Amino acid sequence: MRPRRAYGRPGTAVIPDGWEADHRVVAEKTHRAATVSLRHPGTRQAWSETEQQNIEVPLDPYWTGPARVTELATRDQVKVTAGDREVVVRYDVAVDAGVVPSVDDLVTVTEVDDAFLAGRTLRVAQVSGGSLRFERVFSCSLND
Repeated sequence: MRPRRAYGRPGTAVIPDGWEADHRVVAEKTHRAATVSLRHPGTRQAWSETEQQNIEVPLDPYWTGPARVTELATRDQVKVTAGDREVVVRYDVAVDAGVVPSVDDLVTVTEVDDAFLAGRTLRVAQVSGGSLRFERVFSCSLND
């Protein structure tokens, strides 16, 4: 005989309250595969002691933390219009849901097991909510 459980019985929620909090810990463990930093495109002026003048440097990151960077299979790569250009989406990056990047923001992969990706900068092409309530997924192209 099958045990009696709350699988949609009247008056019982199919997805229990607090489900996302209970599962957040598990999803966050998958984010430990990489560390990324996010910054807006553009530069700022900074003093260079070496050159004894102001030089342009990239803007500071607005967020740095754990992430999951997934290379898409060739069949899953798509062309999207990002801003005023068409790019090929090659990577998905998943971070905590509280992080909200914009199209064209830059993602620098600072730590990852993939030697090709380590130190590379990706450009955000699309931002979506993610398949889980506690993560934000955005699609990126190589920033060539």
